[in-house]
Amino acid sequence: MSTMRSLASSAVGATAAAGRQHTGAKFVTSRAEEYRRYARQCLEIASTFQDEKARVILLGHAQAWLRLAHLAQVNRHIAELMVQMARQRVIVKHALDAGQHSEMEESLLDVLEQSLSIFEKHRIFLLSCSGSSSAPLPSDAVTGQGLSGHNGHRAS
Repeated sequence: MSTMRSLASSAVGATAAAGRQHTGAKFVTSRAEEYRRYARQCLEIASTFQDEKARVILLGHAQAWLRLAHLAQVNRHIAELMVQMARQRVIVKHALDAGQHSEMEESLLDVLEQSLSIFEKHRIFLLSCSGSSSAPLPSDAVTGQGLSGHNGHRAS
């Protein structure tokens, strides 16, 4: 059984590496897209196995990759909202400093803060769902770290 796991892991890793080698051309994919690609590869590989247990393991890995894709997407939205909120706070401060009305600016800031709260709740929900998986989550997917340095994108 462990041989099949290592074969499946090797196949997924090799397929993923092959997907990144793109005849010298550089392209940027989000982590969510990358994780969805891994899930598709697990599904494709699973269909080639005759052993039921190996297919079940790969299907479980595909589900874990899809959960990671959703989590990465939420982390990206949270990071983007935080940037938008910082910009909006500057706009509100500028309006107040200039003695201008700032109701619209403050209203937009309020909506951004509410959106952030909703995405953070959704992130907590996704993390609670991830506990049912046997596959561990990468630490950057759990914490959302790494997004600010890559702006949610990473060159492959």
